[in-house]
Amino acid sequence: MSRRKPQVSNLAIWQSAKQLLDCYNETALKEAVNRVEEARKVGDAETEAVWVRVAQAVSELQRIKPDEGSLQ
Repeated sequence: MSRRKPQVSNLAIWQSAKQLLDCYNETALKEAVNRVEEARKVGDAETEAVWVRVAQAVSELQRIKPDEGSLQ
């Protein structure tokens, strides 16, 4: 019987993306992609899939720019 890893929630993905951005700033996406590649190299498809989702979330967060006039 194989053991499946628990499903990672969308909330956990977005929290991980935010944490990467806080730690790595503009290189956060590169860091996430590096982790995708590391998981791929060792054949861990589940971890790879999680890091792909994190990388997508990082990319989305980097794309979003706050409205400059909304905080005044």
